[in-house]
Amino acid sequence: MKSIQILCALLLTLAVANASFVCPKPCGANDICVMIDNNCKVLPWWSCQEVTMAVKMIGQWNDSVNNCVYSQWEVTVTNHLPRKITNLFIATDDSLTLRDSASIWNIAKNGNVLSLPAYQPSVNPSASYTFGFIIKGTHQPHMIIKAVTY
Repeated sequence: MKSIQILCALLLTLAVANASFVCPKPCGANDICVMIDNNCKVLPWWSCQEVTMAVKMIGQWNDSVNNCVYSQWEVTVTNHLPRKITNLFIATDDSLTLRDSASIWNIAKNGNVLSLPAYQPSVNPSASYTFGFIIKGTHQPHMIIKAVTY
């Protein structure tokens, strides 16, 4: 019975991970899947010119009550194409140590995947979209754009 539960948990994890990104082609750890007019291309993230992401620390402070250091961050995603982004997935990891569940805004978080929120379903052509968060510590969290759909 325990092995069935473990197998089900692994299959669910695999299904969520595979459903999160838009390309039918496999995207490696350092790749971004770009879908334009139902045509998918897999690019190394450093060579992708269609969409970029800039991460900036806004400030940091010491919380003497909790004896903890916090920092606020701003992330700007820029669409460099003359067409609308309709879907975007940003992968992160445990380095995104949010202060609490309310310490992230203008982005949807599902596990270690960030995506556009329901109230912001797209990013206009040649425009930018900004979201933010507060984390424990002053380290820059690991984040990489994994998939974008135009």
